[in-house]
Amino acid sequence: MKSKLYIILLITLLFACSSNENDEDPSLGTMTLSISGVSSNMAIDIAILQKRTEKDSNGDHTLFTMLIHGKDQFSSVNFAALVWDWQNPPANGVLVKDYSFQWQGPDQECTDTKSACDGASLTYYLNSKGFSANLNNLGNSYAKITKCDPAQKIVSGEFFVVVKELGGEEQQQLTGSFTNIKYAIE
Repeated sequence: MKSKLYIILLITLLFACSSNENDEDPSLGTMTLSISGVSSNMAIDIAILQKRTEKDSNGDHTLFTMLIHGKDQFSSVNFAALVWDWQNPPANGVLVKDYSFQWQGPDQECTDTKSACDGASLTYYLNSKGFSANLNNLGNSYAKITKCDPAQKIVSGEFFVVVKELGGEEQQQLTGSFTNIKYAIE
């Protein structure tokens, strides 16, 4: 009798512990996005800090990349902020700062001067059309990480950029923000 009671208690405990409060809404939060002046909210389904080692003439360097992916019924946005180990980011986060959409990897100029090395990237998909930051029309573009709490693994940020259709001429202005998004470390 005690063993049956124990099994029932164990099964009940397993189901109770495996229940997920977010079953109805699997998103990690929302990204507010304005596309050429039309606003929408996108569910964030991916928020990951990746660390990757790359080699250059000065040795190995670690690239910290904060990836945020948001989507709605017809579109999606991939936002990334990238910073190198020599810029002293927190062990499990990225720096709170402005990031440029024009950036470069660990090449000689970047590692010698320690400038123009970090950056941001953004891609936007509308139905089957892909768009990326238009490097010929950056104008007032910006990307900012406004908060990064490595202890709680929470990040906030905002951006504005003109994107251009991949292989085409269509352009869109994107303004977006995300607040207190819980991220994983990969």
